[in-house]
Amino acid sequence: KAYMDPRYQRKIAGRTYANVLWEDFRNGIAHGFVVKHGGFEGDGSYYFKKRMIAGKWALIISPTSFHNDFKAAVARYLNDLKNAAPTDVLRQNYLRTFDAVFIQGA
Repeated sequence: KAYMDPRYQRKIAGRTYANVLWEDFRNGIAHGFVVKHGGFEGDGSYYFKKRMIAGKWALIISPTSFHNDFKAAVARYLNDLKNAAPTDVLRQNYLRTFDAVFIQGA
């Protein structure tokens, strides 16, 4: 939320775009190999579109815009992480997750 485009806080059908991205796009692709509701479409001339699909509002995301935004967000995050003090929450969360995933293998 802190690093991606602020429009991810907009809502569609009572959910933020960020929740839709996580629940329908990420979880759909990770668990079902398909976006659950909505999709990727476009050439970067827009970022988001809303479309009625099967009686429900769906979020359509431009893959070009998403890629560019994600790349910039990761760069901003890494810059903040690099400049974070040892006691900073950002750094502590990163180190805890790094340890759990790459050291402990959880």
